[in-house]
Amino acid sequence: MSSDEEESDAEYEPDEAHSILMMQAKTVRIGRNGDAVESIRQHVDFNVPFPDTPVIVCCPQAQAGTDHPDVFGTTVVAPSAEGFDLNVGRQHPEYQTWGQFVDVNYLAVYARDSDAVQTGVLECGPQPDGDTESLTVKIKFKPKFAQKPTVICTALGEDYPDCFSVSLRKVTKQSAVVTIARTHPQHVSWGQNLLLNWVATTTLPTMKVDVGPHGGEEDTLVLPLQFERGPLDKPPVIFTMPLHQKGSEWPDVLATTVAAVNEEGFQLNMSRVHTHETGWGQEMRCHVIYVRG
Repeated sequence: MSSDEEESDAEYEPDEAHSILMMQAKTVRIGRNGDAVESIRQHVDFNVPFPDTPVIVCCPQAQAGTDHPDVFGTTVVAPSAEGFDLNVGRQHPEYQTWGQFVDVNYLAVYARDSDAVQTGVLECGPQPDGDTESLTVKIKFKPKFAQKPTVICTALGEDYPDCFSVSLRKVTKQSAVVTIARTHPQHVSWGQNLLLNWVATTTLPTMKVDVGPHGGEEDTLVLPLQFERGPLDKPPVIFTMPLHQKGSEWPDVLATTVAAVNEEGFQLNMSRVHTHETGWGQEMRCHVIYVRG
């Protein structure tokens, strides 16, 4: 899939209740990082400007045509109606550089009173405690969903190189509990007033995947997946979000990246964002949204 050619735009006009839903989904080329820094920054312009600043969520993707096991975090910076900046950083205990041409999938949503999709920006704040491996926050859905939604989140940061990863700990019809950590394994705390972008839906094409535990022999768990409804006409734009096992109270944060995306499925890469552990014992799951091109 060509990262600078694949694009999907969907726009829905206001209905009788004056709701509106506008979406753009696209894969953008980020490239290589030869410097040992926490992240690299890329500016992204929307294909068509929105009426106002949309909520933007992202998912890293390995270089087209490859199945690299690398995992990355993403953070949105300075969003506007015309575009946004994006921090991309590698999640690895030792290496922050990478040689592949990394891509990032983004989904930008402008929603008002939509039954199809809910979005929001949640204030998370700083994390000055260097002994705490993650920050936990709670999203409240208004109104509540008729069934448990699929949820994708991405950190929204200030003008710093900090890069973050996000995991879901619990999802109900009324709310979602989220854990957040810096993707760089040596940096635990942060001083900025961090925000969280989130998108929740029960109507877009989704999957809920059972991932399971990981013994930690390798830094990354690699899982091949197929689309549950069968092959698609063309490779979609994919968004993934780690989800803890039922009843979890753990502070774990995991990062995900997709690879080898094609019409039949894709490879899911998942790793843990902590220096002291590379594996996990809980029965991890993953939320997936895919937008057809």
